[in-house]
Amino acid sequence: MKPQITCFNLNYCNMNKLLFCTILFLFTSSFSIAQTDNLSSNTQEEFSFFKDDANKIFFIDFETIDVNLNEIVVKDEQGNVLITDAVSDLPVNTIYELDCSNFQDGEYVVELHSYTAILTKPFSLDK
Repeated sequence: MKPQITCFNLNYCNMNKLLFCTILFLFTSSFSIAQTDNLSSNTQEEFSFFKDDANKIFFIDFETIDVNLNEIVVKDEQGNVLITDAVSDLPVNTIYELDCSNFQDGEYVVELHSYTAILTKPFSLDK
């Protein structure tokens, strides 16, 4: 007697492949959407931000930040950009010195831009 290959076995196998591919597609699609949502978010994460009040100098410890930074931006309370500095070439253990000695007293925001998020930290300068 000759062995027979039935279509049922092949279809069952193809259905499993189709089901697996569908589940894989849905999982990766939802993961991609979740990642895209995070790209535009501004988050206020804790990182080391030390202040030298006498000289109006701030120190940002890159080692306390979980992402690789590519830019630092300082804005005044109206949202005007006062400082932009590319920092992607600096080592991850850098302590960045932010000199605000020429700023007037007031409220400011420092933004640490990474490739996936913007970390913000408000600060104030007073006499």
